Amino acid sequence: MENLFSKFAACAFILCASLAVNAQDEYDVSLRIVDADGEQPGYEAIFRMNGKALQVLEARVEDRPSDMEEFGNIIQKDVNFDGNDDLLICLGGQSVSDQTFMYYDAWIFNPQTIGNSPLSRYEPFRDIANAEVDSAQKRILSHYLVRDGVTYNYTAMRWQNGELKTEGQSWNEKKKLQIK
Repeated sequence: MENLFSKFAACAFILCASLAVNAQDEYDVSLRIVDADGEQPGYEAIFRMNGKALQVLEARVEDRPSDMEEFGNIIQKDVNFDGNDDLLICLGGQSVSDQTFMYYDAWIFNPQTIGNSPLSRYEPFRDIANAEVDSAQKRILSHYLVRDGVTYNYTAMRWQNGELKTEGQSWNEKKKLQIK
């Protein structure tokens, strides 16, 4: 882990984000993209609390994204709706027909494990196309344009016992996707 920290010191940080968890502590993440020109690009990030490195976050993608422009972007959201901000790290986009599907890694924050590894990657999240966090309805939406170029597919998922479960699907009408 020391070697990775020295790599970060020697390079310019690609992205930084502050994570709002509580008023007493300040959290931040610095991320750099690795092997950006290779077949399996990835990222390495350092998660810090009050300036002290707590955890290294790393991941690679299996297939090179066709759209690397957004790769590595960090979004701070409460993904599992527990009141703590989590991190979404963009894995880039995959071109399908005439559209691009964006994919993300979700790093879920657990304040109970602050001394060890406070963030854990929820691997199934990276398979959700164009994930959208719907905070008002406390659900995750996936959406994409169907081959006809007019119809949209929306899928809604909710967290149940630490896992995302599909609760419904709708065509064309996001608003009509009513799930209890």
